[in-house]
Amino acid sequence: MTDLPDTYVSVDTDMNSYELMRRHDIRGRPLLTPGDGNCLFNSISIILMRNTKMASELRYKTCIQMATRKDRVLEGDRDIDDLFIVSPDYDESLIACARATEFSSAWTILGLSQVLQHK
Repeated sequence: MTDLPDTYVSVDTDMNSYELMRRHDIRGRPLLTPGDGNCLFNSISIILMRNTKMASELRYKTCIQMATRKDRVLEGDRDIDDLFIVSPDYDESLIACARATEFSSAWTILGLSQVLQHK
């Protein structure tokens, strides 16, 4: 697997998603992001920076948030009990977050949302 250069900018439209959105009268432009296991962090970086430069920083900060503020991540959502059903174990998700190209879970999304609130 090759890494994308820091200057990568997603300008391509995800046509499958675009067609689904059009059929359901949803406006917007779905952008393609590399599907390399970093797609959560790549997509947020593309939204914020128009490139994937920030993806590694977001992953790092999310991992730190999850490791040092587990109590805050766990209290971050009123439907937290449902996450225990649909997501892997919290500690497994933390380990996955620490590895580049690992896919994200709902725990990772919660941790990232808290990182983004600090910006």
